[in-house]
Amino acid sequence: MLKAIFLISLESKPELYGATADEYSAIQPNIYLGLIAAYSKKNGVPVEIIDETSNASMQDKINLILKYQPVLVGVVCSGANPSSSTMSMVGAIDFFKKFNSVKGNIKTFICGGHPTTLPERTLDETGVDFVVRGEGYGTVVRLYNNILAGLHPSTMPRADADRIFEGVVCKSNKEIFMTGLPELINVNDLPMVDWYNMNPSKYRAHNWHAFEDIDNRSP
Repeated sequence: MLKAIFLISLESKPELYGATADEYSAIQPNIYLGLIAAYSKKNGVPVEIIDETSNASMQDKINLILKYQPVLVGVVCSGANPSSSTMSMVGAIDFFKKFNSVKGNIKTFICGGHPTTLPERTLDETGVDFVVRGEGYGTVVRLYNNILAGLHPSTMPRADADRIFEGVVCKSNKEIFMTGLPELINVNDLPMVDWYNMNPSKYRAHNWHAFEDIDNRSP
């Protein structure tokens, strides 16, 4: 087992954009994913990134995760547009539908604007072990450390669970267990984006963001 977190950026362009997916849709940096990775590493948590620019198929990503057997796998729903976290749920639901049946003891989570707004629905649609609400930086670090320690919200008094698992939604005996939202982080405490395994040269602007300079959408 690799004592690390695998963070994944998923795209659903063929389902969302059809025939226009390859030429006109964007390939966008998941800044939120890079920040969570950097913050986690700053706090002593090993992180591996599977970015949209990896060109790996869904099955390739699953095979890679199963090969290394990380402690925790998280899908980060985010993007350049306000609605991107909801649009990326198409890929997230598809990924977890395939991954959940083979993941074994690997724990899973999902975070982003959509999961924060609709945590219970996200829990049902993805079947993840945990939904991370809010910004997620400290929550992901705590979740990783708690899993290593063998802790789960259902095994401790509610007051302790609220404190130790702050920002988490999960199921316990088929009931929804939801803790409170953590305080917002001071932006000055965030490290620079972690570009490890993210390739900025491959990113491409949406065509409708670049009509005046359509031939220079990338990088």
